[in-house]
Amino acid sequence: KARYACAHADRVVAISEQTKQDLITYYQTPEDKITVVYQSCDTAFGITWPDEDIAAMGMKYQLPSQYFLYVGSLIARKNLLGIVTAMNTLKGKLDIPLVVLGNGNVYKKKVKAYLEANGLTQQVIFLNEHVRVAHSELPLLYQGALALVYPSFFEGFGIPVLEALWSRTPVITSSGSCFKETAGDAALYVDPHDPASIAGAMTAVVSNASLVRRMQEKGWEHAQRFTPGKCAAEMMKVYNHITR
Repeated sequence: KARYACAHADRVVAISEQTKQDLITYYQTPEDKITVVYQSCDTAFGITWPDEDIAAMGMKYQLPSQYFLYVGSLIARKNLLGIVTAMNTLKGKLDIPLVVLGNGNVYKKKVKAYLEANGLTQQVIFLNEHVRVAHSELPLLYQGALALVYPSFFEGFGIPVLEALWSRTPVITSSGSCFKETAGDAALYVDPHDPASIAGAMTAVVSNASLVRRMQEKGWEHAQRFTPGKCAAEMMKVYNHITR
């Protein structure tokens, strides 16, 4: 379906330069037919919540006072197993739980089997299993986290990264793919194939308060490149180009 659409559409909109290059490489879509229009996210993530509201949300869902956050489908490409493997290397040195917002089937069972085999079942909280977090509470979940950990192997854009930047939440994500476009110079970049690299970034966030402040400031600044207004304006340019 996507290949057919790229071949027959008057214009192709890619959500990142990475996606544009993939369309050229894999579908042989002419470069001059593709326009990159970056996505935005819900502006609710840009609202800073008081500490007491974040604490109340944590109590509601029985979350620990400190936690890392993972948001996304539980599939191999997203690399949750890489995070929990990193946590295993930190066991006894940095025992901060991971809150997982997302669901899956076969891959989730694989992750849970690893957790059980390594005594980490109490360190990972699968939030979707017992409760449904309201969309309006997602910004508080982000803002309560020490960092979003998102070492995906490949994405088209990575909306959770942008949601974290808008929330002034530090981001740990992968080098390569589209992530430099989405997070700019605000994130800590890791090798998603190397648990030690992920573990090192998690340790840095916990131990370096000045680093965290810089990441929050740079993240908010970079996030302003991806406003709904800018997204709409760039899409309007595409429509105007087609109708001329």
